[in-house]
Amino acid sequence: MLTTLAGFALCLACQAPQTNPKPAAEIQSLDHLPPALRIEAARLNSPSVSPLFAALGERKGDASAVGLTKEQLELILEMDATTRKTLRHWLVRSRENGLPPLKAEDFEHAKAFVVGHMEAILLECVLTPPQAEKWRRLAGKPIIPPREGRYSMIPEVFPPDEPYAETRRGYLEEIIRLAVNQDWRHFQGVVCSDLFRLILDSFYTEKWGTLTGLTAKQIDLGKKLNEIACDSQRQWLMRGTHGMTMTRQLPPEQWEMTPTPAMVSRVRESGQRLRASVVSHAEEILLDAVLEPSQRTELKRRLWIMRGARALLDPELAAMLQLAKWQRQSIGLALEGRAVFWRKAHDIFNTDCFRVHGAKAKGALDQAEADKQLAGAQRSFDQRLANFDAAIWDVLSTAQSRTLAKILRKPIPKKEDEKTKKKSSRAG
Repeated sequence: MLTTLAGFALCLACQAPQTNPKPAAEIQSLDHLPPALRIEAARLNSPSVSPLFAALGERKGDASAVGLTKEQLELILEMDATTRKTLRHWLVRSRENGLPPLKAEDFEHAKAFVVGHMEAILLECVLTPPQAEKWRRLAGKPIIPPREGRYSMIPEVFPPDEPYAETRRGYLEEIIRLAVNQDWRHFQGVVCSDLFRLILDSFYTEKWGTLTGLTAKQIDLGKKLNEIACDSQRQWLMRGTHGMTMTRQLPPEQWEMTPTPAMVSRVRESGQRLRASVVSHAEEILLDAVLEPSQRTELKRRLWIMRGARALLDPELAAMLQLAKWQRQSIGLALEGRAVFWRKAHDIFNTDCFRVHGAKAKGALDQAEADKQLAGAQRSFDQRLANFDAAIWDVLSTAQSRTLAKILRKPIPKKEDEKTKKKSSRAG
């Protein structure tokens, strides 16, 4: 990472909220580069950027010649092209004032970083295990190991209502559902993680404004990296399902059979970790090779604000707060229960809302009183979550709480005491 921990904390503390700035114009000239780097930039216009991509994409018209499916080859060629575009962008992008001129060793470091993460996606998810073993020797050195998924493995807001059936049909339906959720070609707005959502989703760019200086080229590279992560997961999920879709299911005689080990691995924790690793590789390329340091800092801050208390599971934020091991364990256990608690609190909120709307429809409440009771239901829901989150914040020291409140730009949540509860109850 180019940003030190101390520098990152300072940026978080000093940055002001952003409005909608105009994207900066892209710098396409290579005149500021030394001759050696201009030559490297020119080489990026033609394939391939690594021996692995070169070997796998050698026969574009005959995928089977290198043991690939047509879909695998198409994705590999896109990965190679996106890698070259990313490295060219890294070379020609505007440099912050005060940074020293680029050197050949800087480019070699960036190339090893970007190529390494892209090759890791290829070897982990796009190629089958036998294929990966065959082609691994051509990968760039060192081969980047699987990652924990710094952002994507943080738990969802709430769990599904019912677990999938422990049958082949049940697992296949879950696999197809997961694959459909990655199909960006057919469903607009599909993103592989919240980090990409903050750049590509218009709801969040309108809410917080575009990152300062974000260019059309950076957005385009973000889309390409998101598509590669989504396609890699989708291909891996659907591997071995023999073209099954929502409308083309297993034969009835196989519905109740025991699921295969491959089906189980795709749905359970091992599959979740593999998909999270793929997303993490794409995120690292976005953060360190596509975005400028200041943009990276602001994007991470926005992600933590979006996640609220769940942001404490992010290893980078945990390191900034200097959380002890026992604190991380306590917070992790509390956040596991938060999803269930959120669901219960939301059910109570919905019940209150239905009651108010029903009373209004029957004429028992006028608009003003209905609005007042709905606002009260929202306050009650927010307070229930604040009470739960307050226990999580209680794990933090005073200094840690203040730092986190500054990062998230929200007050430290306070638990409603018993006297306040009694007063609220009597007033109700």
